[in-house]
Amino acid sequence: MDSNNIALIPESPLVSIIIPTYNRAYLIGETLDSVMAQTYNNWECILVDDGSTDDTVTKIMEYCNKDSRFQFLKRPPDRKAGGNAARNFGLENSLGAYIQWFDSDDLMHPELLEQQLDNLQKNGKEFSICLYDRYNEDFSKITKAATPQIMRNNFYYDYILQDFHANLPTILFSKKVIGKHRLSENLQKSQEYEFLPRIFREHQYDGVLLNTVLVKVRRHSNSITELLTPSKCESALKAMYMVTQLLTKNERRFKNKIARKYLKTLYLSFSNNMSGIFYRYLIKLPSFGFFKSLIAIPMLAFMYPLCLYLKFPKWHYKHIYKLYQ
Repeated sequence: MDSNNIALIPESPLVSIIIPTYNRAYLIGETLDSVMAQTYNNWECILVDDGSTDDTVTKIMEYCNKDSRFQFLKRPPDRKAGGNAARNFGLENSLGAYIQWFDSDDLMHPELLEQQLDNLQKNGKEFSICLYDRYNEDFSKITKAATPQIMRNNFYYDYILQDFHANLPTILFSKKVIGKHRLSENLQKSQEYEFLPRIFREHQYDGVLLNTVLVKVRRHSNSITELLTPSKCESALKAMYMVTQLLTKNERRFKNKIARKYLKTLYLSFSNNMSGIFYRYLIKLPSFGFFKSLIAIPMLAFMYPLCLYLKFPKWHYKHIYKLYQ
C-alpha cells in the first residue's frame, strides 16, 4: 500500500498503541523499532512497565527521548501485578480514537496501522482483524504460518466456537467499541478468550477481517504463552468457565465445544499433578451440562488418584471427550 494513501483516511485519527512490558530489555528495542517504522504516523505509544527488575525502563526511556510519541507509565502499586492491569491502565490513559494493544516481544509490519485503519474505515466497521505468523526466537524461521480466515456466522459465534482466531495484537479497535469493558486483571492466561466474547457479543457484525499477515509473533523460552505454571493453567480454566456464564439458553449448543476445550486444559492439571486446580475446576463441569457432569465428575475424580499413585495410564482420561461430542 502506498503510504500516500494516508491522506484518504478521514482526519488521520490518533491511534493509541498500548504495550505492557516486564523484563524485556533485551527484546523491546526491536518491537519499538517496528512501531517507529509505521507508515501511518499519527500514533502515540504508551509503554506500561509491570515492575521490571532489569534495564527495561532505561531502554524505554531511550525511545521516549528520541520520539515524543512514546510515553512511559508504571503500573500503579494499587493495581494487581500482570499484563492485563498494565493494558487496562494504558487504555485509561490513552487519547486515541483507536486502540492497538501489542506485546513487547513481537513485531509490527510497517503497514500494520495503515492497512488496519484503512480496512475498517472503507468498510464502515469498528474493528479490523489481521493475521499473524508465529516465529522462532530470532525470527529466522516461521514455525506456524497464518491461513486465511472466513466468517461463517458472526464474530461472536465464530470466536466462541474457535472457527476463527484472533489475539489483541491482530485487532485494531475503535475506542467506542471497547467502552467500559476491561481485561480481567485476575487472569494471567487466556484473557483474550474471556475478553473478546464480551466485545463481539455486543458488536457481532461490526468488524471486518483482513487476510494479510501484519504481525510477527515470537515464541521463546521466556514467552508468557510458552510457560505452563499452575496459575496460568488455572487462569485458562477460569476464562473458559467465565465464557460459559455469558451463554443464553439459546446458545447452549456451544457448550459441548467449549467443554472439550475446557477438558483438554483440565488434562494439563491432571497430567502435571496440580491436584488442587484439578478438583477445583472439575466440580465446575455442571456449567457445561448437568447430566453429563454426573458421569464425568465421578469418573475423573476416581481416575486421578489411580494415575497419580498406581500409575494407571493417563490416556484413559481422554475417553471422557466422547461424552461432549
